[in-house]
Amino acid sequence: MEMVRVRDLSEGGAKIECSRHFKPGTQVVLDTAKTGEVTGKIVWSKDGRAGIDFDIEVVLKFDAKPVKLKTPKSATYRRPTLMPQITAKPAKAEDWQ
Repeated sequence: MEMVRVRDLSEGGAKIECSRHFKPGTQVVLDTAKTGEVTGKIVWSKDGRAGIDFDIEVVLKFDAKPVKLKTPKSATYRRPTLMPQITAKPAKAEDWQ
């Protein structure tokens, strides 16, 4: 058994970080809290990382703890206030043209 670090996990496979080189095609068993024990095979291995293709599609387990979901307060609509129109009039009638 070798301890590895899971770098990416999906229903169909995983990318792991490990201290040894695995030959592609090597059968492995990955056991994590999110997947349980799942079998698969190494599809690539390079520079201390490897890709595993699971034999079956797994259902990932996630924490089912209740969490707070914040929603924004409903926006209240306020009708915009209109500025009164002011027209400038000449002070004297003779200024009108």
